[in-house]
Amino acid sequence: MPIAPFQRQFRSLVFGASTSWGLEKVDEESLPPLDTSDMKRDRLDGSFTKLDLARTRALTYDFAIPNIDASYYANRETWRVTFAPVIGQALPLIANSPDWAQIRRIYARPRRRSQPDNNVSSTSLTNWSVVLEAPDPLWYADTATSVAAASSITIPNLGNWPGPGPTPSITTLTISTASTLTTSNGGSIVFAGTGPWTIDLATHIVTGGNGYTDIVQPSNWFLVDPGGITASVTAGTVACTTRDSWL
Repeated sequence: MPIAPFQRQFRSLVFGASTSWGLEKVDEESLPPLDTSDMKRDRLDGSFTKLDLARTRALTYDFAIPNIDASYYANRETWRVTFAPVIGQALPLIANSPDWAQIRRIYARPRRRSQPDNNVSSTSLTNWSVVLEAPDPLWYADTATSVAAASSITIPNLGNWPGPGPTPSITTLTISTASTLTTSNGGSIVFAGTGPWTIDLATHIVTGGNGYTDIVQPSNWFLVDPGGITASVTAGTVACTTRDSWL
């Protein structure tokens, strides 16, 4: 069941509006300093010569939790399990904002959590907080889009940033047989051998056939630009599963 507006979900915990896990403050825009060239502002107009996409995003959530004896320790256990450290691949955090046309997700790991040691406060609410770090700073559509196999397809991206970032399995293409895959934004990958193959645009991992060794080098890998791109093959078909991406 989709989460409601002003709600978030991490693992199985839904928090935010109309839940017992009310949010006092949300910061989902914290990108670390961007990389620049060695000379900070070496152009006469004060601009940078190089400006790169920040590599991570911090997400901070401040909660107001009811200070009720009957549920306090159960809440602590839920909190501990939900925001336990994640080893390996980051997990999806799903968010529904009325400012967005669709529900989005970002892949993150808990990095810091804090809560009162005991329910000794005389107030009805206590302040809890958690910080998650997203190694991929991009938000993605929560629902993936599948494009049926054809000799030429349009790969959509209704977001505002080229995707995917480094998160695996955001955009995958399946090529049915030996052919050359080209895209409208300059991509070109030649497949030799016996397919089909599936390629992950984030990781460049190739499954099927003999894997990556079936690609004739050099290759021009590509991203899906805002507004979408077309992808075509010289033989057989190409199909795609993808998600819109936003910074």
